[in-house]
Amino acid sequence: MSPSSTRLKYVLLSALSLGCVCAFDLPCFAAEDAVQLSVAEARRVTISQTMPRYPAGARSAGMKGEGIFLLHVRMSTGEVDRVEVYRSTGFRALDIEAIRALRQWRFRPGTYDRIRIPIHFAGW
Repeated sequence: MSPSSTRLKYVLLSALSLGCVCAFDLPCFAAEDAVQLSVAEARRVTISQTMPRYPAGARSAGMKGEGIFLLHVRMSTGEVDRVEVYRSTGFRALDIEAIRALRQWRFRPGTYDRIRIPIHFAGW
């Protein structure tokens, strides 16, 4: 293996580890310059929003929490390319459901490229 390919593997592994850091509730570097919008504020710049469903098993188990999710939006189309956990809800099942729903959001093209959105799961 050449030194340059070894260096590339190291850089890729480092980048992946930074992604993992984001999943463990530490701030992502890309999130520092992202705009934070509430769900209500985001309605002004979205074409469509799919709200997260409260998983029945999570609800019956009493899981509740609020997380903040970082959306990476393609400026040219408004499609969400990627969603990261900026601050976890505290429960993997809730985080996964929030990510699933937020990936389906569509924004007006040219509005924002990185957006933090808080999602709240409350028990009944």
